[in-house]
Amino acid sequence: MKTVEILDRLDMIEKMMASLELRPQETAIVTIDMHRGHLDSQVAAMPAKAEDAERVIKSAREALDFARGNRIPIIHVILVWRKIAGIGSEAMSVPFWAAMSAITEEENRLSPGRKINI
Repeated sequence: MKTVEILDRLDMIEKMMASLELRPQETAIVTIDMHRGHLDSQVAAMPAKAEDAERVIKSAREALDFARGNRIPIIHVILVWRKIAGIGSEAMSVPFWAAMSAITEEENRLSPGRKINI
């Protein structure tokens, strides 16, 4: 068995953190798809695990509260599929989503009991 050497990078991390400078006038926080469609298992089409959703929401709240407290702009982005003539949802041009949409068996859906809405 090969021996793995573990390197202590704490000193490097501390130096890196000391050199970081936050300039609110040149900084923004961008969230992507931080919505119930991923983070609320009751309504999500693609739910995160409950413990992951809780961790993400808590961390996001801390980052967003910090940004608001320091007057840093916050930009929320949500992916939206367009309707395209002859294709339907723009998502259907992506092989993965076309395959997911074609699944008719309830037990193979991303969220059993929930209608696929792409």
